[in-house]
Amino acid sequence: MSFLGGDVQQNFIYFDKMSSTPQQDGRSGVWTLRAFVGSDYNASAIKTQHDLIVTADVTAKVGFHNPPRTLQAGLPLNPSGSLSTSTLRVELQDLNGNPTLAASSVTVSLTAYRVASSSFDAYGFSASSSITSPPPPTSPGFIASTTSVIIPMNSWQTTFYYLDTTASNNYTLPVSSPLIAAWVNGQSWSTGTQNRDHLAERHL
Repeated sequence: MSFLGGDVQQNFIYFDKMSSTPQQDGRSGVWTLRAFVGSDYNASAIKTQHDLIVTADVTAKVGFHNPPRTLQAGLPLNPSGSLSTSTLRVELQDLNGNPTLAASSVTVSLTAYRVASSSFDAYGFSASSSITSPPPPTSPGFIASTTSVIIPMNSWQTTFYYLDTTASNNYTLPVSSPLIAAWVNGQSWSTGTQNRDHLAERHL
């Protein structure tokens, strides 16, 4: 913007689809707006800056906040065994995908759209990676399975694990299967979905 002779101030409007809070994905809590004369802020002799807090809009959807995972069939883990590359993370989001804080604890329901495996068919969700003894004689499973997870009050996300005995190469379209969905009953929020791409087959 330009100041004309006699001007002492100029007004402007700032717009941003990314909230500055909470501190996730490079959010620092505040965005810094800078105004200066010249081509470089640090070299300018006439400059100012202002910290601006940009909050998220109201919750509009449940979304997954993790890269597509590669898991071993029959185990809730990445072939490397790393927990950090095995967990799935769901969060409350506004229309622009910004995380939104839960005003009270929120129960997120979980389901999977999948096909059955030819032997030891099983699938499930859990807040823990702990599993029962591998087959035979019984199918794989979590020690504490669940169909829902809790996002605590004043938080925006939670994690869980998924186990499935059907490998992706058993699907007609391996890259689109199986499909995991997360939603909140009693809310108009959109359902979040994510494909469990390339489940590596584990020979039992």
